[in-house]
Amino acid sequence: MIERIINFLNPNRWSIWIRMVISMMLMILLPTIIAFFLIEREAREVDFENLQAYVIERGTIQRDIITDVFARVALEMRTFSETPTERGYLIRLLQFKSNVPTVLDGLELYMDERLVASGLFDSVRLVDAEGIVHLTSSAQILGETAVSAQVGADESESPAYRTFLTATQLQTGLRWSLAVDPETEHLTIEIIQTISNADGAVGYIAGVMNVTDLIHNTLRRPDVFINTNSYLVTSNGYLVVPDDHRDESRVSSRYAPVEAALSQRVGTERFYIDDVEYLGFFAPIVDTPFGLITETPVEVNFVATLGRVYNQGFLIIVGLFIFSAIIGTVMAQTFISPIESLQDDMLAMADGNFDRPIASVNRLDDFGLLARTFAILREQIRNVIDEQSGRIANSVRDLQST
Repeated sequence: MIERIINFLNPNRWSIWIRMVISMMLMILLPTIIAFFLIEREAREVDFENLQAYVIERGTIQRDIITDVFARVALEMRTFSETPTERGYLIRLLQFKSNVPTVLDGLELYMDERLVASGLFDSVRLVDAEGIVHLTSSAQILGETAVSAQVGADESESPAYRTFLTATQLQTGLRWSLAVDPETEHLTIEIIQTISNADGAVGYIAGVMNVTDLIHNTLRRPDVFINTNSYLVTSNGYLVVPDDHRDESRVSSRYAPVEAALSQRVGTERFYIDDVEYLGFFAPIVDTPFGLITETPVEVNFVATLGRVYNQGFLIIVGLFIFSAIIGTVMAQTFISPIESLQDDMLAMADGNFDRPIASVNRLDDFGLLARTFAILREQIRNVIDEQSGRIANSVRDLQST
């Protein structure tokens, strides 16, 4: 059995048909396989370039939308504090503690119908310089009342009040205040607008941003082929991210180019999380304490693309295998048929048949030349045999005559 296998694997024992088929298959498949691996390498490079372009485009869109949201929030709050009528009401309420219905109704109407109704704020409240809440919006959100603070509450220990004090010291009219819930890790973003008169600050407006509708919906993964994870991050490690991606983003923030984003730089960077390579886009959100990270695993995109290449490549190789086998068989038959015919002619000559027609003698290729050479050889052999037969016959007659 082993000897048969060895004999089968010995190319010297292969028939011309097998040699022709194998040669044809190698001639077609070998360059194809080499080209396939070269295409795979090129596909990896091109795919990464496409992935990088997509991540940059996706991150840029998110950055522009979120930057515009913060700018609109700031503009609405600044407009509220600078409009002459509302500014007069604010000074009367926060400095002089006015309870005139015209003042209270005018301010509450503006907060409800202008600020909260815009969808930019969940709630708005007015606080004096001692941290006492004087007025809140009714915060009609989707038909449900959600008052952020009670009138008369003391929030002098709150992050918003500390932000107000910082803004007063730095003489900046508008600042962002961040407060995180230690249990849910939800980050509350408030914009603090200082209200001042000639004598100094008399209080502030605190507006709680509608983070869910304005930020989370922008950060959510798009329903497209390439999935990305996006989040906002601060220098303190605070995250603004939908709940279903919070754990993933918390881990990512330890490896992603957060410092680059917070340093007002824009670009992409490759980094690893648990041996998985990621491509991240980073950018600052101008005039806010936030940086944006938009990331996606590099291999996820490449494997999906490479899978399509492999599937198509496999079908191509199978098709070429069948095609080369057919072509090899046809070409082998082209070679084998005249050889077998010439072999039959030789066997016929060995049996003494010198008159058998040589089928390939009229071919114009090498087999025709070989057939014509054989015809000449056969004729010469016949002449030699006829000559020898005549001599033998003459010798026999001479012997008989003596």
